[in-house]
Amino acid sequence: MLDKRILEEILGIAASTGADFAEVYCELTRNGNISLLDGKIDAITDNTISGVGIRAFLGTKTVYGSTSDISREGLIQCAKSVAAAMGDRHAPQNVVLTERIFPNIHPVRVVPSTAAMKTKTDLLREACTAANGSPAVLSGRDPGTGHYFHYPQPRSEPQLCQLQRTDGRVLFHPSVVDAV
Repeated sequence: MLDKRILEEILGIAASTGADFAEVYCELTRNGNISLLDGKIDAITDNTISGVGIRAFLGTKTVYGSTSDISREGLIQCAKSVAAAMGDRHAPQNVVLTERIFPNIHPVRVVPSTAAMKTKTDLLREACTAANGSPAVLSGRDPGTGHYFHYPQPRSEPQLCQLQRTDGRVLFHPSVVDAV
């Protein structure tokens, strides 16, 4: 997401007022949801979260800044703000990064953003059909809380099924809609 030279520059600026350590966190997350209600597409949403956080440490003091402006100028301005908040001591830092490449032990076979919409909706319909035709009890683990759930699944009420993707993960969420 960011060029090595820009990273070295912004880390040097962030640490330029005497920080013991500085770090950069880059985020580029793409999320998407497809919802079916009784077998028909109810909603499709996509969003992207993008930005950079810069943090500097001096002893027990921590300063953090973030920006959604990932241009060189925007990143330098954010790093200067972090450095100014850290203090007024002038201690230029020369940062040299060494690239390390780690093996990908969890390869993604199909990146969700590259799959055709028909493939996604067909998968959702298949999963929804399987959930509707399953035994009278639906069990699983809530990915948000980690809690296990076990509840009867009534078949007489509308069935809402959602397929959610976050980068390389795909989650299926069946649920019952309250009758209105």
